[in-house]
This record gives sequence, C-alpha cells and structure tokens, in this order.
Amino acid sequence: RRSSPVPQMTCVGGGACHEFTPSRMQCHNRGSDGFDTQWECKADLPAAYRFGETTVLCEGYEYPEDPYVLRGSCGVEYTLQYTGNGGHRQHSGGYSNSYNNGYQQPRRSRTASSWMESLFSVVFFAFIFYIIAKACC
Repeated sequence: RRSSPVPQMTCVGGGACHEFTPSRMQCHNRGSDGFDTQWECKADLPAAYRFGETTVLCEGYEYPEDPYVLRGSCGVEYTLQYTGNGGHRQHSGGYSNSYNNGYQQPRRSRTASSWMESLFSVVFFAFIFYIIAKACC
C-alpha cells in the first residue's frame, strides 16, 4: 500500500446519518464532463431515507493526489436524509433503489486528458484576449 487506505463507505452528514447504514452501495463511472469523472451511486434504502450528496474518493497510485488511481481503492462519502415517507426515525419494511442527486465529482480522480483539456482552454482564451487587446491598441 502506497498511502493510507480510503474508507469504503462513510456517512458524513444529513439528518439520518446515525439512523441507518446501507449494507452496500454501488457506484458506476459514467464518463467525464471534460474535467472530472462523473459517478452514479445507488443502494437499497428503506423508503424513509435518501442520499443527499455522494462523493467518490480514490487512492492515488504513486501518491495521494496522483491522477492515476490504485485499482479497487475507491470509497464513497455520503449524506443521508429523511424522505418524509415512513416518518422520522421509523424504519420502513419496503426497500427501493435510491440514486444520488445528479452526478458528484470525485476529489482525487482527475485524468491526464482532463488536465490537457483545461490547459488548452486557458491557452485558447489567452490567445483570444491577446487578439482583442492588440486590435484595440
């Protein structure tokens, strides 16, 4: 192990964080928005609960902020909210799939290509600014 392991599932807030813990959660890489990996996470939750936010964290291959991640090293931080179905602090018998609200960006899984895209954008806009400044003066 090159650095300390990332916890697999950690509840980091929300009104129901200490009331229920999912037995498992599955997150899928749904591609990139050009800057970061986009993740979709789901779990079987009682009707009384839903995810607020989910954030996928991955262990770097060589060092903590390495854009290349160590295979099998990702974990998820999430907030757990009450839905209003089933009442406060009451567990419901029925389970259903629950998805996170939109895609969440990971903190440590930038790819080399996303850095190149960002660099290209900065250079492009600097060039446009230079042309405009040259035309005005």
